[in-house]
Parts: sequence; structure tokens; C-alpha cells
Amino acid sequence: MLALAKLLRIGRTADHSFISGGTVGTERFDDILAGRNTQAADKLLSELTREIISAVDLKGIEVCLYRSISRWLKRESRTAPGTGPALDYLWKCSIEAINLSVLFYGQDLGKDIVAAELVR
Repeated sequence: MLALAKLLRIGRTADHSFISGGTVGTERFDDILAGRNTQAADKLLSELTREIISAVDLKGIEVCLYRSISRWLKRESRTAPGTGPALDYLWKCSIEAINLSVLFYGQDLGKDIVAAELVR
């Protein structure tokens, strides 16, 4: 999704191939990119994350995808005893490391700027 958003933003449509095997078929990405259809990208992002966000907001997309994965892992941890809770725990550790990095490198920035970068 981030690659699609970046390509839409810079206006590049040719000579790019998406990796197959994910939850979204590469044909859908290709169609959105070929038509430079940001509305379709917004719709896809909303379907994937269940949040309303613009596909041109690169930082927002990243945080939105993190939140979506966090919600999914939390649900899965309840239905898959054994591996589910372990994956959820490791994901939470990863998010905590990201947030600690933001706090460390953003210590000289305003609180509002740093707060906007944190993954919740």
C-alpha cells in the first residue's frame, strides 16, 4: 500500500511490478496505478484498515497500517492459542521499540509533532 501511494504521489505508472501473494491482488494495484486513481486507492486503504485516510498521506498510511495490524493480531491472539498470543506480544514489543525511537529522536521537537508520530 505504501509503494502504491508513493508511486501515485510521484506520478510514476510504468515499469513497476507489485509482489503477489498478499491479501490484495496485484491486478488491483496495477489498475489503480495505471489510472492514477487516488479515490480507488483511498477505498482500498479503507477496506484494508477500516479507517478513513487519504492515500496521499504517506505517514498517515504507515501509522494506519500499524494500527490495523495491531487490531488484527489482537483478534487472532484470542482465536489461535499458543502462537497467537506470542505473535501479539512480539508485535507489541516492535511497536514499543518504534515509539521509543520516535521519542528519542524527537526529544527536541514539540510535543504535538512527536505525538502525531507515535503508533497507538
